[in-house]
Amino acid sequence: MSEIKPNKIKANKELWPEAVKNSHDFHDPLFDFYYDIQYVCRKCKKEAVWSAEQQKHEAEVLKSVLRKSSL
Repeated sequence: MSEIKPNKIKANKELWPEAVKNSHDFHDPLFDFYYDIQYVCRKCKKEAVWSAEQQKHEAEVLKSVLRKSSL
């Protein structure tokens, strides 16, 4: 993968969905920030980035349940 300067954004865990607030992830300092995550698409094999901004929007606005371990 090409080298990209990673982005880091502070998480506002109080805005997370209730299901996540009741999980271990809520108290884990690993999840205090969102980071850009580089990956390769399984279907098209192209490099892509799941941005910290996208993750924050999904978790705190859309209330989606995010799991870094599922990537």
